[in-house]
Amino acid sequence: MRILLGPVEIAGQVALSALAIRQADGHATAYTPIHPFGYAAVPDISPPIRLNASGLPRPRWWSPVRTARLLAGHNVIHYHFGASYLGQKHGHLDARLCRKAGKRVIVQFHGSDVRRPSIEAARNPYYAAIAGESDARALSCAAVWSEITGGHCVLSDVGLDAHVADHFPHVHHVPLCVDLSRLPAPPREPDASRVPVVIHAPTDVLGKGTDFVRNAVHRLTESGRTFVYTELQGRSQRDVARATAEADVVIDQLRSGTFGVFALEAMALGKPVISYIQPSLIGRFPPDLPIVNANPVTVESVLADLLDDPGLRLEIGARSRAYVEREHALSTLGPRLLDIYAGLP
Repeated sequence: MRILLGPVEIAGQVALSALAIRQADGHATAYTPIHPFGYAAVPDISPPIRLNASGLPRPRWWSPVRTARLLAGHNVIHYHFGASYLGQKHGHLDARLCRKAGKRVIVQFHGSDVRRPSIEAARNPYYAAIAGESDARALSCAAVWSEITGGHCVLSDVGLDAHVADHFPHVHHVPLCVDLSRLPAPPREPDASRVPVVIHAPTDVLGKGTDFVRNAVHRLTESGRTFVYTELQGRSQRDVARATAEADVVIDQLRSGTFGVFALEAMALGKPVISYIQPSLIGRFPPDLPIVNANPVTVESVLADLLDDPGLRLEIGARSRAYVEREHALSTLGPRLLDIYAGLP
C-alpha cells in the first residue's frame, strides 16, 4: 500500500501518522501545509499556499499538477478534518474520483468538523461551542464522507463516537501520538523549597475554560499560596514544549470533557496534567489514566492539592510518562493504521 495523508495538519498528527507508518515498514507521504504553530513533525511535502484564519488551506493555492500526481501515485488516501484537496466547494471531487478509480479512501475526524453542539450540551454541562460548530455543519460533513468512504472513518477522540454513529457503521480508533524522542522526561527530585510553576496554553480561551483557570489562580494567590502562573498563547510548539519542561503543573482544558495533544506532550515530559474528563467517557480510557480530573467547579481545590504536595506531583508525573509510552508512542499507531487500510473497501 502507498498511503497519502492530508490535506489539513492537526497538531502534527498527519506528519506523525506518516512517520509511524514508515516505522512500521509502510509507504506513506504526508502532503499538507506546515502547521502555523510550528510542530516539530513536519509533512513530507508542503504546498506553497496560504492558510485562512483557521489554519486551513485555501484550495486554489494547491498545485493541480502536483496534487494530481500524488493522488495518482498512491492507492490509499487518508483525508483529515473532513477536508479534501479540492474542498467542499467542489464536492470533494478528488476523494470521489479516487474512490471511483478503485483507491481506498478514508476520513479522520478531529473535533469541530463533526461535533454537534446539541449532543455535547445534553451530556456535558461545561461545554462551550467553538466558533463555527453547528449541528447542520457536522451532519452535512458526516453524511458526505460516509457516502464517499462507504461508511468508514477514523477517530482519535472517543468523545466523537456519538457524533458519527448515525452515519458510520465502521468507526476505527487510533491513538493520538507524540514523538517521545523529542520529549525527554528530565528526572527531578522532590524540592519543597522550589516555587511551583503552573502553565496553561489556551488555543481557545472559551473552549479551554481559561476564565475558570484564572479565577482559581487568583483565589489561590489570595489565600497566600506562592506559585508562578504562566499562560502561553500564540507561541510555537517548540516554545510551549520548552516552557512545559520547566513547569510543575499543567492545566489543559476544563470544558470539552476530554484531552488532546498538548496534554499528552506535557504527560510525556513527566508533568501532572489537570483536565476535565466527562463522566460518560471515563470508562472508555484505561483505568490507570493519570489525568488529574477537574471541572470548572473543582479546579481550585485540585490545583491546591498539587501545589501543596511536591511528592504527589512527581509521582503523577512519573505515571504520566509511563502511560504515554505505553498508549501513545509512535509504535502504537503505524501497525494500527496499516490494519485499518487493509480492511477498507
